Amino acid sequence: MPPPAPGCTPCAARDEEIAQLRERLAARDAEATGLRDQVAELTDRVARLERAVSRNSGNSSMPPSGDDTPGRKPPRKQRRAAERDAARKRRRGKQPGAPGSAMTWGVPDDTFDYYPEGACSCGADLADAADLGVSRSYQQKEVPEPEAVTIQHDLHETRCACGKTHVAPRPPGVPDSAVSIGPRLRALAVYLLVFQHLPVERCQMLLPASRARRYLPGSSTPACARPRRWPPGPSS
Repeated sequence: MPPPAPGCTPCAARDEEIAQLRERLAARDAEATGLRDQVAELTDRVARLERAVSRNSGNSSMPPSGDDTPGRKPPRKQRRAAERDAARKRRRGKQPGAPGSAMTWGVPDDTFDYYPEGACSCGADLADAADLGVSRSYQQKEVPEPEAVTIQHDLHETRCACGKTHVAPRPPGVPDSAVSIGPRLRALAVYLLVFQHLPVERCQMLLPASRARRYLPGSSTPACARPRRWPPGPSS
């Protein structure tokens, strides 16, 4: 940097500020170097202390009396024995502090009404008794009973004004067969046979509707041998 021009007050002030900044930077560099040395020393000290604390009668020549020193990790056998003792003292069921879970009352999907039956102590038939409304209600979580349904796909034929006839194409998932198994029922059979490893006989017991079971001995196993893409195409 060229020397300031004679009589240039701003140039002299600038050079003085730069000199001060250089001194501060040098001091911070020296401080950082000292801190790095201190960190390295402390890191080495912590490593030595951790090695010393990790020593016990199970992994060194220390006597067993030194295992009770505060901060020292006990041998593996003692830790396992302590874990087994804690497991024995643990109560069954929900543990303190564990999040709770319970079924809540909600809007029912279906409602069944029940009325008293039989005769009153006075001899009158309860079928003629006046309805006073619902006395008690109970809700129960349940899954619907699986049932296979038969769906018939009718392909209509139309005639254009020009005289040409047209037949609607088969919908996706319907093979060129008069009677077949639908893609969802086929997928369920493949899931039970391949993923759950169930025999064909048990698969027949689990599948819904006795009418669907009749078709599985000759069709469920081939369905596993030739998996189809989903969604199936018109020619499936």
